[in-house]
Amino acid sequence: MPEGQGVFVAALANSRDATAADLLPSIRNLVAEMRRIGPRLHLPEDIPVAATILASLRHHRPLPPELWRRWAFPERAATVAD
Repeated sequence: MPEGQGVFVAALANSRDATAADLLPSIRNLVAEMRRIGPRLHLPEDIPVAATILASLRHHRPLPPELWRRWAFPERAATVAD
């Protein structure tokens, strides 16, 4: 069983004086990399977000990262070329 996934975050390590505009590309790259290597959450549209949050609380589990990432960092819809 794998211990987990890791992503190199050196670009964010020395960023105390950086502005939000400076950090946003690095954060977007970090999220894209985590989506690439990490497990994905695919919830049916008919399950309320509140139910997922309550289930996480009830079972003492962290919220799935994609639960909040999908609003903070929406993925572009794939287009199909005819």
